[in-house]
Amino acid sequence: MISFSEVKEHLALFTTLFILGLFFASRVLLLISFVPLFIYLLGISLSSPKIEVKTSQLKKTAEVGENIEMQATGVITGGIGPIILFEELPEPFELVEGSNYKIVWKGFGTKRFDFFYKARCTKRGHYYFKGVEWEFRSILGLKQPIKGIIGESNELTVHPRIFDARKARISHKFSFISTPMQGITKLGSISTDFKEVRQYMPGDPFKFINWKATARMSTRIENVLLRNEYEREGKLCVWIFIDAHPSMRLGTTVENAFEYSVEAAINLANLFLNKGFLLGMYIYNDLGESFYPDVGKQQFIKIANRLLKLYSIESKLQTYNIEDLSEAIEKNRKQLDSLSPMVVVITHLTQNNIKELVQGIKKFSGHIRKRYWTKALVINVLPYDLIPPKNTFEEFAAKILEAKSKRLSEQLRVLGISVLNWNPKKESSRTLLIKHLKLVSQ
Repeated sequence: MISFSEVKEHLALFTTLFILGLFFASRVLLLISFVPLFIYLLGISLSSPKIEVKTSQLKKTAEVGENIEMQATGVITGGIGPIILFEELPEPFELVEGSNYKIVWKGFGTKRFDFFYKARCTKRGHYYFKGVEWEFRSILGLKQPIKGIIGESNELTVHPRIFDARKARISHKFSFISTPMQGITKLGSISTDFKEVRQYMPGDPFKFINWKATARMSTRIENVLLRNEYEREGKLCVWIFIDAHPSMRLGTTVENAFEYSVEAAINLANLFLNKGFLLGMYIYNDLGESFYPDVGKQQFIKIANRLLKLYSIESKLQTYNIEDLSEAIEKNRKQLDSLSPMVVVITHLTQNNIKELVQGIKKFSGHIRKRYWTKALVINVLPYDLIPPKNTFEEFAAKILEAKSKRLSEQLRVLGISVLNWNPKKESSRTLLIKHLKLVSQ
């Protein structure tokens, strides 16, 4: 569409040159005066382009490190001028092949074009793709640019790398952390055998609330919910504590200790749940959300969806619960007492948090019955190789910091706590878990 100001400019130029040609009786000026008028008439007579496109079906889900592909073929009819094709990629995506920006020249005939690129997903999360946008600009510049979108919008969910735990063969030769599935306590699927009535805790299933006992108790104690507790069937319960402290952001925006902590957590959940374990989770230094221990695929989906949306604290710290492991264990004390789980803590050991971590695990061992106590496991994520060193000094400093973190792990081993020092650059989460976790079958 041509604006009114452009119409005035062309008509004013034509009128000025035409009057000057008459005044000076100049045939040259009279002829030149018709040039802007001719350009104006030609510009408004050119039709707008029409684009017909076939696009490939985009994925709905992908894993970190996986490539997504966009391919479109189209035909342009009508109009003369350049057509710009582009698709804006979310920040964490890396272009590995082709281009997400292309200029197609449309002449007098029909124009066919191809649009292709591959991009690698570098970070978990939910991402929105609007589709391939196009913009047509008239060759004479007399019309406003025409814009449109090719194809449909798409939402892509990028999951952390998850290996198939069903096909995993646990190597006993290299394993040193044993997680026995026998002789711990009656932990597993909830049976129909009644055990006791206890106070309802946040995270407990609503279906176990004992409304009659609650009504009787309400005459003596206000605002107390009671629930039925049933015996559990014999497999180990595992409780994962994930550290979401700002210090876990050490690394780059794409690769850091926190991102790899989430990857380790989701693979641990997948591994234990596939082996029939009862699994619970708590994220400390976050919103204080507990996942009551449960089994099966639904529990994995619930935990995986939460981990997908989990981010380390970046701003507005007052909206989060800044807490250490002791406080996190205290908040889940009732469930830890009743379930006697194996505890897995995923964090990054530093001089600032080692004391709190020791206190928290000591508190955990004090909460459970000693004859049922099993070793806690701490996964120490070492992120120092995630930052490319600029010089020899930075490379040397990274090695010193990593050595200090490994030395701190010895303070935990003295207490009988198993520690895995994990450098994600040297070892994948799959190798970490299969190589070092020995699951003793029934």
